[in-house]
This record gives sequence, C-alpha cells and structure tokens, in this order.
Amino acid sequence: TIATLVKMATDANGGKNPVQAYKNERKAKPAPAPKEEKGLDAIIGGNAKAEKSAKHQNDAKQKEKKAVSTPITDKHYSKGKYYILDHNKTEFIALGDVDIKRALRIEGYSASSEDGAVSNVDKIKHDIITKNHVHHVGAIAGRSIGLIENENKIRHLVTRQNTRPKAKHGDWSTIKRIIYSVLGDDQAVYFYAWMHRSRQQLEKQKYMQGHALVMAGDVGKGKSMLQEAIVGPMLGSLAHAGLYLQGKTTFNKDLISSELLALDDKGGGRDAKSRREYGDQIKMITAGSHSVHCHGKGVDGYMVNPLWRICVVMNDDDQALGAFPPIGEGDCDSVGDKILLLKCLGLCDLPFTGYANQAEKLGTVIKRELPAFAHFIDSYEIPSEIKKGNCRFGFDEYHHPDLIQTINQDSNERTMLSVTDNLLFNNRNDFSATIYLDTTLQRHYWTGTAKEWGDLLLADKFSPQAKTLAGELAYGDASKKAGKALSKIAKIADGRVIQLKREFKKDRQWKIWERVIED
Repeated sequence: TIATLVKMATDANGGKNPVQAYKNERKAKPAPAPKEEKGLDAIIGGNAKAEKSAKHQNDAKQKEKKAVSTPITDKHYSKGKYYILDHNKTEFIALGDVDIKRALRIEGYSASSEDGAVSNVDKIKHDIITKNHVHHVGAIAGRSIGLIENENKIRHLVTRQNTRPKAKHGDWSTIKRIIYSVLGDDQAVYFYAWMHRSRQQLEKQKYMQGHALVMAGDVGKGKSMLQEAIVGPMLGSLAHAGLYLQGKTTFNKDLISSELLALDDKGGGRDAKSRREYGDQIKMITAGSHSVHCHGKGVDGYMVNPLWRICVVMNDDDQALGAFPPIGEGDCDSVGDKILLLKCLGLCDLPFTGYANQAEKLGTVIKRELPAFAHFIDSYEIPSEIKKGNCRFGFDEYHHPDLIQTINQDSNERTMLSVTDNLLFNNRNDFSATIYLDTTLQRHYWTGTAKEWGDLLLADKFSPQAKTLAGELAYGDASKKAGKALSKIAKIADGRVIQLKREFKKDRQWKIWERVIED
C-alpha cells in the first residue's frame, strides 16, 4: 500500500520521510472573450430585451399596488373558511387557507414579500377576515345568494338559491288533467290560489302568511304525485319534514334551505298531546315563519327567515285523520283558519295508466309542462267567491265536509265556533241575525238564548259542517243540547262566549263577541 511504501522509504532514509508534496502551479484557462455584436439588428435586439425586462418589473409593481386596494365585496369569511363566487357566479364555494392563497395568486397578487413586509395576499386575507366576516353560512329557502343582515347585525351568507320553473305560455293539459282527477273543479280553485300566493311570496322574497295545504284520500288517487312532481318543483326544493312538523324533533337545519316542508303521513299519535304539538308546529310555520330558530345537531341555534310552505298528504282513514290536529276556527288554540283540507277524489284515470313505466312517462311530461303551468299560476286571479273572510292568508280556508267530521270527532266545539263566526260576523249581510255594535270597543256581538243560537246554525243547510252541527244539536231536547254545546265552546273561546246573568222569568242569555284578528 502507499503507507507501506512510505514506511520503507523512511527507514531507508535514516528515519526521515523523503516524500514531499508539491503545489499545483497550473494556471486556469482564461474564458474566451465575448463576441462583438455587429449591425443595427443586434443593437435593436439588445434594446428590446432591456425594455421587456423593465416592463416586466413595472407590471409586477403595478400588481403589488393593485393588491393593496383590491375589492373584497365578493369574498367572505366564517369559521376558518373563505367563501368566493364560483366561475358561474351562481354559488358561493368554501376554500381553505391554501386554496384562497392559490386563488389570489391566480388573480395576480403576490404571496411573497421583501424585508419582512406582509405580502399582498396576506393583506387581502386580513381584510376579508376583519371586514367581511359573517356569522352563519348556508342556503335559506326562497332567498337569493348574497349577504343578509338582520336588525341585530347578525350576518348570514346565502350560498345558493333553489331554482323553480320560469313562467312561459304554453300547454299544460297533462297537469290540468291530473289536478282535475285528484281534486275536481270546485277544490282546484283553492289549490290554484294556494300555488299563486306561494309563488308570489318567492317572487317578491317577502314573507306572506299562507295556509297549510292538506290533501287526504285513498291510496292511488294521485296525491303523492301531485305533491312530489308538481307542488315541490313549482316552489323550488322539497324536504320531508314529518318529524319536525309533528313535534318529534327540534332539529331543522336540514329543512331551512327547502321552500316546501312535505309530510306523507300514514297516521301518527291520536292522543291529545301529540295532536296539539302537531297543530302548534303548523301554526308556527303558517303564521310565524318570518323568524325561525335554526337548530342543528351539536351547534348553537340562530334565527333565520325562510320562505316556507307546508304540504301534507295522508290517507282518509280514521287512523290518519284522527291523528291530525283538530280543525276549528282561528283562536289561539286552533289551526282551522290555517288549513286547506282537500279531499282526493280520483275522478278519472291518470295519464299513462296501465304502462309499466307510468311514473317515468308522467314525470317527463310534467317537467316539460311546468313552465306553462307556472305562467297560469303567476297570472291567476284569486276568485272573489273565496275571499269573504279576513283573508290574512290571501283567501278563505276550506275544509272538505267528508273529512272534517272524522278529524273533529273529539273536538266539534271548535267547528261550531267556526260556523258561528262565519254566520254571525263574516257573512252577516247574507244571513238574518241581529248583530249589535259596542261603540266603546268598536266590536260587534250577538246575544240570545242557546236554542236561538242552535237554530241559527242548523238553518244553514249548505254549510260544509252541516253533518257535525246536526249531530251535536238536532236530536233530543234542542235547548238542553244547545246549552251544553255553548258551555263547551265557552271553555275554548278565549273569553268571547259568555253566559249572562239570568234575569227574572227569562231564559238564560248568551253573548258572543266577534273575533279580533291580530296581525
């Protein structure tokens, strides 16, 4: 080895190492001199390169200046996420920190900085967080995308909006045939009026009280198809809300984005508590959904303002109808004036009956005809014949007489009070009864005996509730039965049905006040 050779040489040299290293004195080869560019083209080319470099540097500086004052009106921040409009400008999408940085760099803003300064990307992110922070994010039924701020300065970013058919004149004969088959002509006017007011609310994006649409009938009459294929798409989005509507859950965050709360009910609890909770939910939504507590699992609740409507379809048997809330008049403990109760009739065969793929064929045709049906509904004029009451829901309620008896089997006092209001106060010009005015309160009232009251109700043979009234008042001792009925009504009438002090040798008198409608 080299070490052995060096050792041998050292020993032979008297112990002195004869090996010496010499410094490499070789000089580096000089670099060739640059070639001299000759001619006008070379001169112009050199100038162009210099100008291009200067322009690039200037553009970079301009972008840096632009980034400092970039508008952030279309960018928002909430709970660790940035929200920007998608390329179609139809929806806000959520981005994380890395994604928003990339998006800003694509827009031309620098993520780098010099001498420890904050980059322009970070400046924009800071502005978004501090200036465009929102408290809640998500779709709200009927509301356009963008920022909503309530009176308490709570900001909600509506990230998307459901679509519904745009009105366009055309043929909707198949849809018309379906509606006629399910409801018939007499009930169809209520259905059209309900659809008109529901779409009007969405078009104006203004909360409008509206009835709950309830359709009951035998299996195969077309009620579910009417709900799913026509009512839902005409309003936007349909959400099945059975648990929420029946008061079995308070969680509703998944329902806030849908315009139609639907329930396909085969019958629930028939006990008083279940029916009362069901009715309370219907009252809240039909008369007070301008402010709804949004409650999701594991998160704090907050108030929103969805533009909701309710549609319930159910069988017309005792179990299903008996589980529905009692329907009477519109006092604080009743839902009667908030309900359209329509019976599904099955007057004719639905289109494509007998085809194996009937549902698919119907769905295709219905979807094609929806714009024309929307044109009819949007231009529909609600008939004056169904606008005789106070009309705070746009038109009068309607309860099909074949259904109301079963629903109110334990609650006929509400029905009798409803008929009393209609006969004595709402339609007093069409019915012979003496009505008085309290000039101090500016409120109408009626007085008379229980039998006189009962005779008034029984005289209206065309009332949809005639069977119920006859069952309560027409048989046996009329005076005694009427007195018992008024006593029942007084308990649920919130103080406006009063038994007066008996005068000497006179039959006991009753006083019934006109109902005061609160907005």
